[in-house]
Amino acid sequence: MESLSTQSNLPISEAKIKEALSQTDILIGSAPVGPTTVKRILKFSNRLPHVRFGSTETCLQVMATPTTMPPNELMEVFEAGWSHHYKGEETIGYYIGREHFPFTRVRVVKAIAPESNDYFCPCEIGEPGYLITQGANIMSYYVGDAEATKSVFQEGWYTGLRDIAFTLRNKKDGELDYYWMTRDSALLIRGGANYAYDQIAAELSRILVEDFKLKPEQFKLAVVGLRIESEHEDSCCVTIELSREVANIEPQLKANFIETASRKVSKGARPDHIRFAQIPLSFKGEILYPQLKQDFMDWLKAKT
Repeated sequence: MESLSTQSNLPISEAKIKEALSQTDILIGSAPVGPTTVKRILKFSNRLPHVRFGSTETCLQVMATPTTMPPNELMEVFEAGWSHHYKGEETIGYYIGREHFPFTRVRVVKAIAPESNDYFCPCEIGEPGYLITQGANIMSYYVGDAEATKSVFQEGWYTGLRDIAFTLRNKKDGELDYYWMTRDSALLIRGGANYAYDQIAAELSRILVEDFKLKPEQFKLAVVGLRIESEHEDSCCVTIELSREVANIEPQLKANFIETASRKVSKGARPDHIRFAQIPLSFKGEILYPQLKQDFMDWLKAKT
């Protein structure tokens, strides 16, 4: 809508749209609601959105923004997440509301792996951790997959969200407000769909082999998703590690890889950024995605 307005291509007048939306409750879910989104909604409706949080396994609903909270207070709560710092480090979060106690219950814990020393240890206010939840809204089991079911239930809590979040104490009523940060999974989110990092890396690796004539043993390629251009979906950030024998192809890849790949791979695998560096691996040879994300962010900051 904003794009159509900017291009003067709205099918009806902006005034009529604003009049209608000023009487409309706007509900947003499954995407972080940041300052750009709120600004757009205010521009066309002069109202703040209702935000809900959940997943398929939780009947889509775990938390939501309180409808009883006055707009000025709700705006302050949104802004608190956008400017949050934890132990001196910028820790941006997006407000997802409060639990619907006693119907849904939520905690933020340091770890969800039983073998961890921090297993189910509660996080302090403002500290990022794993979101876990309880309630009659939670599914009973995965059909025909007892092992998968067992893996997401611990001590009566559902741990399968794999979302990282933090809490802040509301200054007005003292209640806990919850803020979503990121997902602890190797998934890239685009257009409301999830794409596995491995799936994207396989598509992009084929481009190196078929179009740039590299052998599989001459390179490593890894992908992470980072919120760079958009608050709603990830940018596809590609790291390529070349062997010494083909290091001279780096300038050619810098100039042509993104354009070539964008024409040939699926929508979800189209690369946005590319860097050439060593890919961090565990002693088992698995990609260390948290470190790779941090390395990529450091590289982007150094460029600007």
